[in-house]
Amino acid sequence: MFTHILVPLDGSMLAERALPVAARLVRASGGRITLLQVLDTTDELKSEEPPRLLDCTEATHYLTQLAASPILRNIQVEQLTTVGDAASTILSTALSSQADVIVISRHCKTNPRQWRLGNVAEQIARYSSVPIFLLRENASSPIEAPCDLTQPLRMLVPLDGTAHAKVALKPAISLITALAHPAPGALHLAMVLKPLATYQRKEHNTAMQQAKQYLCHVQASIQDQLAVPLQNKRHTFPTITWSITFATDVAVTILEIAEIGASIGGTGIPGGCDAIAMSTHGLHGLQLWTIGSVTDCVLHTTKLPILVMHPKKHPFP
Repeated sequence: MFTHILVPLDGSMLAERALPVAARLVRASGGRITLLQVLDTTDELKSEEPPRLLDCTEATHYLTQLAASPILRNIQVEQLTTVGDAASTILSTALSSQADVIVISRHCKTNPRQWRLGNVAEQIARYSSVPIFLLRENASSPIEAPCDLTQPLRMLVPLDGTAHAKVALKPAISLITALAHPAPGALHLAMVLKPLATYQRKEHNTAMQQAKQYLCHVQASIQDQLAVPLQNKRHTFPTITWSITFATDVAVTILEIAEIGASIGGTGIPGGCDAIAMSTHGLHGLQLWTIGSVTDCVLHTTKLPILVMHPKKHPFP
């Protein structure tokens, strides 16, 4: 579970949209939140002004007010104000503080004294070894605004047959379980296979069978390894479903399945998903698409919250 959440802030209302999501994660895990404000004065340091002490004082006061807000009531909150390059400082802070996840909004218009949250968020997503959960501006999701749902919160995890792609599984389950708590969440595993020529019917059937066996194996592995630990923490294990689709454009197909529940070949998800989880780099798998490049496309295009992470030395088996 995510027990230590890092929330970078730049003083904008958009950045503060990460707070309710971070609060829900922490309340489910019994953990803590670190509020981080980086005063990015790289350009200002080239001139003889301004007095940075005043900026730090204002930033500290700002974080103190947020920590005392109703959203974070009864939550352990730490505050940190620092000066430096925003992206590198957030990355180094996430590592040094041993944060489990960074929750951040993106695409923000800021004033000259504030760092541009959107650009920074994308830099962090590209280089962070800590999972990052990005919330999209001008988009609404049950992930951010909990309400009475007729369906459980559902997260999509695209897989390509590689260990790199499976890195997203465990963090995705932790995230959707915490956000859906106390109700059960749902996880949907999606494989997009490259279409074959009509005369390759045998190869088509073989690819489909291999994909089914693979997804069944992954589903069983998830249940064997994670069901008991979650239940011991009094969390409901999420429902797991999967689908296989043949399509030329993998990224577009993932977006259609996630956002509108597109029924492609009868494998769509009614109602779509509420969030996406993907790893950022991978190799060509059996299904012949590169998880890294596809993730980059989905990251820049999706309207949904997206959990992004880099492969680690020990991916989900």
